[in-house]
Amino acid sequence: LIMTQASSSTPSRFWYVATFANLGLYCLLSQPEVQKETKKSGLKRRSVRSSITNITSPLKSLRASTPKKIPPKAIRKSISKPGFKPQAGSTCVKVDSADDAPTKNNHRFIGWKTADPVQVRSFGYLSHKKKMSSLGPLYDVVAVDFFECSSRIPDMSSRVILPSAEFESKTKKRWHAPDIFVVTLSLPTDTPSAFGRATNDGGCYTASMYYKMGEETRKILERITANDYDPASEKNAETSMVNAVKLFDEWCRRAPSDDKFFSRMKMI
Repeated sequence: LIMTQASSSTPSRFWYVATFANLGLYCLLSQPEVQKETKKSGLKRRSVRSSITNITSPLKSLRASTPKKIPPKAIRKSISKPGFKPQAGSTCVKVDSADDAPTKNNHRFIGWKTADPVQVRSFGYLSHKKKMSSLGPLYDVVAVDFFECSSRIPDMSSRVILPSAEFESKTKKRWHAPDIFVVTLSLPTDTPSAFGRATNDGGCYTASMYYKMGEETRKILERITANDYDPASEKNAETSMVNAVKLFDEWCRRAPSDDKFFSRMKMI
């Protein structure tokens, strides 16, 4: 090191030599101690080797029992297998009043209740700009789920056991409106990022509402989809639920393949 410092070596080259010299000295000074220790007692060397063998044996058995890499096709197949499905509405409890405590079996839940009639656009709203009380729901809320998750959950209806839907009439279905209608809302909880994070997915609260078709709605659908149906026979269609049922059934028919028509669904 002294010779290197005294020569015309650059400072960076001097420190390279100093570093490697220190590393070499450390290896030379530590190696004899290890050899001396192992030569001192053959029993200690054997015990160390035995301990290493005892440690590696479970690792070998674990490695042998670990399944091989699953091909992507097999992964997709295993994921598509039906698994556990919770009952729809198992995360919330229905209450009659907002002041009621949503508890069940001494456990606190999120509570939900049906809303009072709301003001909606009446017939001819574009001309007179007047609203009227809603005539009544086409569907009744029968269950609600609310939970937090790390990403958006699509197609909620396929992930839960849906409520049963039994009706008085057994007429064969001729319409597009479903017996159970599921609406899922995702409320983002992750803050926006300027570093390329996806804007259509992330942490969120998920609220799923499960609606069952009302008996009156089903009767109207049976009537307006009959082969001998005459629209002129409807009395006061403007102030009844007939037009609302027609529009909703049309939405259910066109929305899956028409994004513009799909966007006409509004939530209040």
